[in-house]
Amino acid sequence: MTEQAPTLRTLASFKGRRFFNNVLGVKVYSEEGDYIGFIKRVILKKEDESVKRVFIKKVDGKILSTDPHLLIVNDNRLILASFSSANRNLVDSELSLLVREFKKLSDELEHIRYNILILDERYFRGQISKEEYEVERNKLEKERARVLTIIRQKIKYLESSKSYIFELHDSPLLLKLKEFLEKIEIEVYGEMSLENFISVLTLVD
Repeated sequence: MTEQAPTLRTLASFKGRRFFNNVLGVKVYSEEGDYIGFIKRVILKKEDESVKRVFIKKVDGKILSTDPHLLIVNDNRLILASFSSANRNLVDSELSLLVREFKKLSDELEHIRYNILILDERYFRGQISKEEYEVERNKLEKERARVLTIIRQKIKYLESSKSYIFELHDSPLLLKLKEFLEKIEIEVYGEMSLENFISVLTLVD
């Protein structure tokens, strides 16, 4: 069996004030293994406590302000990568993770849509009562809303990282990610109600 390489993550993929309190003082190294300094300060976003900016106190006493996407967690060490290296790591790790997550969420939405279509058909054929239909439909809509909330959160993360991600226009992983986003775009951003959305799907089919 082929041993898989460990997945690398950047500081941008972590959240939580408690986590970043523990990051303060952690040593930072260059890609060549040279000691650069330590984490002096981090600035977090209020809405989700993800990191917005990181400040490193260098060995010469100067403060270096850097983007969290450039700080790679590797074997419990922080590596300050060059811009090009960070892009490669993003493609190899965070982007591949996002593709898997969007694939799973896209499949969940498709499954919910299918269940709604089946439920509608059973109701129109008189196989279930109006009360039963409304109860089951409400459950499905709540589940759909939950999945869409997660998708919007991940899209928000993508938008905050687009300067690193979307310049990689030739990446097969990015093309796959765009496919999933296009597949669910109407449902995520559209103004249609679920009923109208299902009706459109029925007409298309």
